[in-house]
Amino acid sequence: AFAQYYFWMMFRQDPLVDPSVDIVSIYEIYFLESYSGYHDAYTETNVTGKWVNALWEVRSVLGKGTTDKTLLVGFDRQQRI
Repeated sequence: AFAQYYFWMMFRQDPLVDPSVDIVSIYEIYFLESYSGYHDAYTETNVTGKWVNALWEVRSVLGKGTTDKTLLVGFDRQQRI
């Protein structure tokens, strides 16, 4: 519940976020799975499942620490260009 609230607050008024992509769910699912260390690949063809699977592919190449930090820094309001 906290992850959902946190990411909703982070992205709710961001003009750069595409409203057709549920970025809150993508971040929530990825970070909950990242924390637990378990990912069961999504077989659905929805956008959220595809993004979470893609993030896990990146994680398998770059590692947990790099992927997690990159996702958080990438949307940090103070780091935005």
